[in-house]
Amino acid sequence: MWLLDRGFASAIASIDWVADGVDSAELPLIEYARRLSGVHPDIAWNSLLIFPRPSIVDIPYNKKELYVTLLYLVNDFVANSSKDTAIDPLELVNGLVVDTRAARGFIRIAAKDSEVALFVAEQSNSLQGDLLAYAALSMGSIANDGLQHVERLANQPWFVDGLTNEEAALITILPAPREYPGMYAGLLQSHFVQTETISTPLSGEVRIWALKNDPFHRNLDWIGGMADTVRIMEEFLGVPLPTTDIILEVIGWGLPGYTSGDGDPWIGSHSGSYMKLREEAYSAVYHETAHYYFYGGPKWFSEGGAEFADAYIRDRKGIQDIDSRKADAMPVFSSCVEDQAIENIMHYNQHRFYFPAGCAYDMGEHFLFSVMDVIGEEAFRAALREIIVTTREGYFVDDHITEQAIYDIFLKRAPPGSRDEFQSVYNRLHGGPNLPNQPDDHPDDISAEVVAKAAMQIAIGESVSGELDYRFDTDLFAFEAEEGVTYRIAVAHDALRETSVWVYDGYWGNGPLRSDRASGAWRTERAPSGPQAFWIAPASGRYYAGVENFGGHSGSYTLTITVEEGSAAAASLVVGN
Repeated sequence: MWLLDRGFASAIASIDWVADGVDSAELPLIEYARRLSGVHPDIAWNSLLIFPRPSIVDIPYNKKELYVTLLYLVNDFVANSSKDTAIDPLELVNGLVVDTRAARGFIRIAAKDSEVALFVAEQSNSLQGDLLAYAALSMGSIANDGLQHVERLANQPWFVDGLTNEEAALITILPAPREYPGMYAGLLQSHFVQTETISTPLSGEVRIWALKNDPFHRNLDWIGGMADTVRIMEEFLGVPLPTTDIILEVIGWGLPGYTSGDGDPWIGSHSGSYMKLREEAYSAVYHETAHYYFYGGPKWFSEGGAEFADAYIRDRKGIQDIDSRKADAMPVFSSCVEDQAIENIMHYNQHRFYFPAGCAYDMGEHFLFSVMDVIGEEAFRAALREIIVTTREGYFVDDHITEQAIYDIFLKRAPPGSRDEFQSVYNRLHGGPNLPNQPDDHPDDISAEVVAKAAMQIAIGESVSGELDYRFDTDLFAFEAEEGVTYRIAVAHDALRETSVWVYDGYWGNGPLRSDRASGAWRTERAPSGPQAFWIAPASGRYYAGVENFGGHSGSYTLTITVEEGSAAAASLVVGN
């Protein structure tokens, strides 16, 4: 450091807690400050000078960086402001860094303008519970759309006199100004609120907020639905709600709102701190509120868990008993397995952008009910409790729970006499725990293949042999296709039932687009000897045939790619399974 920046190194050496010796917890902090010193060395040095040294060992590293960054930004404002100020940087930063989520939000604003960030922070200092973090993250996102949007927010009369908890809840649900300018402006000017505070044995006080940018209609009990979810799920899981504030934005009938990626009417979503629901989707309030528990981790688990919670709550409230729910859900689950040819959850994960999104909900819910039936409700509750706690703890540091961890927790909690049956159900519905880094005869990573070009080239009309070496093995083969030509990609084997064949374009890596399947440009079927696909090339070029194993036994196969006779007629084929 002294060789790189002698002035900064000399200043650092004069700090008391540096002069008495630097330990392993302090060195990365000094290095981080050195990077800031390239912007303004005096301010970076001063930020370390007032750093709260007595607690440095107890502060996680990500918080240490936030401390230095925030101290730097506050000192930068004090040093460059033309206004007289009596701000105590350490006192202000200590208030902001209590929750790293809030700190990150203010840093995003400060990256645009430290004076605006400081004003916003001062107006937020009376907020309680999770609202400080939720509002700060929202304002940080708004700043990413442009500082002028934060300034417009900060100039609202209700903002200037200091933020209340209700106003922070409103800020939390503000949409992206660039994407939804009308809704953003409308909520700033006019907003309607329903709120209630409930008390539960494990969570204590929980504040519930419902907000709209037009009056509430139809006397729907939004607050009651959210409160029932908290009480029932807390009792079932034995886990306190992971927030002090439940926040919902209700999108009114006929109001311009959101659309899905496919342009379909948007129904609802959950961000981890708040939820949005269209008014006509009131029945989904249990599902969305349950996402405060089921958030992060694999989609099938978070969405399937919220569906499971929805079913359990409806059973407890006498709306629909669980056995009836299972019966109603079975045809939908069967459609995913039979009509969509999804082998199991691992197969869905591999091609989640191709398969219908709803199958994550249906397969996840069916899996959870099946596991509960096998291991018993008490063990199931204990496993869910551990998974949820592990997921929420990891979510805040961007380290989501893995498929392997979910499997391990369920297996650990299963009573000894039910473990064999649990593993059988798990292998059938999920696919079983992954086995990475296995010996393999053909590459199975489409992204690596695009770079390394390691896939075996197969000529049209040629047959090649391969081996599915382990569960979830995928073997890729490259071939050249001509636009408009229909190809038959066939896999022949005797015993590998749970095998699929896909065509990749080498870029997205997710197989044919959904529109391809709907228009008949892609059709699959299962011949006596194995799976086969009929595919019309959308353009001439290099493509990849993937032979995929999802839960079956290892074994050999033969792959053949041929031009299908009567190619023109193949475009009108009805989609099969």
